[in-house]
Amino acid sequence: MGGKNWERLQRAATGDAESVVLTLGDDEKIGFGGVTGGDVFARWDGSIFEFLPETDDTGAFNIGDGTYDMDFKVFMDSTAAYFEVDQSAQLVSIVGGYMTIGTTGSPTTQTATGTKAFGVYTTCASTTGNFEPVLFETAVTAATQTGGRVKAYLSVEAAMGGWSNAFKGEVVYTAAGSTAGMGSAICAEMTLSAGTTAGTYAPLEVELTVGASGSLGTKTSLMYFNIGSAGAATFDTGGYFFQIGDGITAAAGKFCSATYQTLKC
Repeated sequence: MGGKNWERLQRAATGDAESVVLTLGDDEKIGFGGVTGGDVFARWDGSIFEFLPETDDTGAFNIGDGTYDMDFKVFMDSTAAYFEVDQSAQLVSIVGGYMTIGTTGSPTTQTATGTKAFGVYTTCASTTGNFEPVLFETAVTAATQTGGRVKAYLSVEAAMGGWSNAFKGEVVYTAAGSTAGMGSAICAEMTLSAGTTAGTYAPLEVELTVGASGSLGTKTSLMYFNIGSAGAATFDTGGYFFQIGDGITAAAGKFCSATYQTLKC
């Protein structure tokens, strides 16, 4: 550290710290800790500003301590695009940018089946309101676009075991759990408007793509229904294949035809 910096440090130590600027050259370090050079140090290597420990996997870097905290923000080429940690709101936000975990060409490598590339674990004890711990909201504002969906994509490149799924919705009711109204593992809901005068609409679309050389395996169908676990016989005796709910009335000429005792297709 040059003489100018020592002079500036002396000014800071005596309380004359206004406009004090310490200038370090490339690869010069500011060390913290008891060992020579510091247990940890900061440096500018000419292109990257680094905080490093003297020994790998030692220590931690914290902003705040749970009692005295501050916000943290990283800008991304614009004042309108940034990553922010808001300590008072206990909120982490990405504004005007996006986040990826791996890429198609360079995916994250999981070493065990139980590990998660991304996990969200929540709970809520509120007795009011509609609890939605994860929300994906998209607004399509340009004509002729396609998609607009949240996509779960699975590429099967080896012979898998007893099952494979791109997406799974599961609800587990404990001995104390129930739903007063309608309970389902997956809900498909669509709202039509005065603008839906053209096009074909359905809350649920099932599409099976069979290539020119595609094989149908042992048995292939558009839908598969299965009753599992030790109580399967209970449903087999008292359950229903499907239910027709509110808004559908059995009558002549209706969707549920009372004349032909069938559904309109």
